[in-house]
Amino acid sequence: MQISEVAEKFDLTTDTLRYYEREGLIGPIAKGNNGIRNYTEEDLQRIQFVKCMRSAGLEISFLKRYIKLFDAGDKTIKERREILVEQRKILKEKINAIIATVLSMKPDILIFDEPTIALDPKNRRRFINVLNSLKGTKIVTSHDLDLIYDTCDRTVLIADGKIIFDGDTKIVLQNKDVLENNGLELPLSLQRR
Repeated sequence: MQISEVAEKFDLTTDTLRYYEREGLIGPIAKGNNGIRNYTEEDLQRIQFVKCMRSAGLEISFLKRYIKLFDAGDKTIKERREILVEQRKILKEKINAIIATVLSMKPDILIFDEPTIALDPKNRRRFINVLNSLKGTKIVTSHDLDLIYDTCDRTVLIADGKIIFDGDTKIVLQNKDVLENNGLELPLSLQRR
């Protein structure tokens, strides 16, 4: 696959791909006789990984260190895990700072998209408590049905672009048939009863 095709596939610029190669995040990319880069499936997997990690906020310096360790093999698993744990902590701090900044503006409407996806149980509970203490309109999109059950009075269940249910959260999230017919399960807290 040529660089323009790769750029389009991953929604990156060709300059970004060349930069990633210069920095050692990908490649070196093999070139054909005509001097044009030819990306392999392995290169594409690495690009996907780099893009994902950059989207999560991982800085280039940490990513370079991680990739160097990854390329060194399984003997570096412990060090790689430490990098990811450190970066997760930094990311959580950034998320908390962003939420605090938004809350200080006292908005009338808050929108959260999968807000608990990367939270450990303690921070998840803390987030739920904060969410419940907030005044005003809150719109939460989530597959975390326990979060929805604990924080939302009204639920709109959407499947295949259609509204399946719009009403009281407790009613829909206790309706096993409606949930299962739409690829969901009862919230875990209700499964234990």
